[in-house]
Amino acid sequence: MKAIKLLAAAALTLLFTLPVNSAGLNLNNGIAAGKALVGLYTQFKADGKLDLSNANNLSNIMTLANNIKGLSELANKSTFLKGLISGSNNLVNNSNSTSVLSNLGKLSNLDLASLANGSLSSAAASAATGALTGALSKVATGGSTQTSSSSSSVASTATSLLTSIFKTFK
Repeated sequence: MKAIKLLAAAALTLLFTLPVNSAGLNLNNGIAAGKALVGLYTQFKADGKLDLSNANNLSNIMTLANNIKGLSELANKSTFLKGLISGSNNLVNNSNSTSVLSNLGKLSNLDLASLANGSLSSAAASAATGALTGALSKVATGGSTQTSSSSSSVASTATSLLTSIFKTFK
């Protein structure tokens, strides 16, 4: 079951890594980004942290990444913001929108696809190792599931930015 979830998350990762032109950011991108923020925030509240090994979180991060590409370069963010407010069920609102857009702009400059792909690889490796441990304990003796330092840096920055966004939600 866990392997199926990981495969589904990997498929979603591929689906949501399609490029988006910043000129194409619109209401629908805002709505999708808002829904992804709701999903991440809901899980954040349940876990008390942003769990980057959670397949749902990774899927939401990829959705968010796909829909905020080019946001920092976008001159007029008003249409995107309307969608963001709507998609987030008003978690993003007029009082916190400046802070949220600022942090999303910073997130849009990160390579979130590598973060999700690295986390998926780690999660898949951990699941495979766990499933095979009993049967192949003498053969399967290693394999690193650590991400590179650049992925760790992206993870740390992304977690910090998302946590800052979550703190603005009431």
